[in-house]
Amino acid sequence: MKKSPQSFSILFWLNKQRCKNGKPAIYLCLTVDQKRIELATRQYVDPKLWNQEAQCVKSNSEEARTINRQLIIMKAELHKHYSYLLALGKPVDAETLKNQYLGIGEKQRTICEAFDIHNKRFAEKVSVSKKSANTLKRLEITQQKVISFLQYQFKVSDKSLDDIRFSFAADFEHYLSTIQKIGSNTTMKYIKNVKQVLKMAADQG
Repeated sequence: MKKSPQSFSILFWLNKQRCKNGKPAIYLCLTVDQKRIELATRQYVDPKLWNQEAQCVKSNSEEARTINRQLIIMKAELHKHYSYLLALGKPVDAETLKNQYLGIGEKQRTICEAFDIHNKRFAEKVSVSKKSANTLKRLEITQQKVISFLQYQFKVSDKSLDDIRFSFAADFEHYLSTIQKIGSNTTMKYIKNVKQVLKMAADQG
């Protein structure tokens, strides 16, 4: 059965409970599938100059043109973010669209969080004799080596997964070999462990 199109609308209105210098604030009502949410436009207008039907300020003054331009931009940006979310195949609701517009994204996962998740799952398998306790210990040591590398290379103790570049493995290998003076075989085992964790993170999205 074909899914019905999603409803989406934007409406500006005057919020007389929010005034500045006697002028009500212009608010935006965003509706997606009958779920509504409000956004402040940070624009204020004399109610005598507001045309609700046309959704604009009915004046030729510079102030009116500036307000109308801001409203047009805001509406266009929301339409752009709505289309973007649809193109990604993500479920769209009013709250998600508002957050996308305001730049409030999902919490960014870090490499240490990825290690924590990976090692916790590995430990659960160790507890039922599906994995080796010695391998878990090496994974935990690898995480500490990564933290030391981040502190040396970037002056931080953790890093967003979005900021991990392809050069990470080569830089980490160089650090282990030259700064920590670890042998080649052991270094490559640490690299392998890091790749294993990053693969899990990628597989989990």
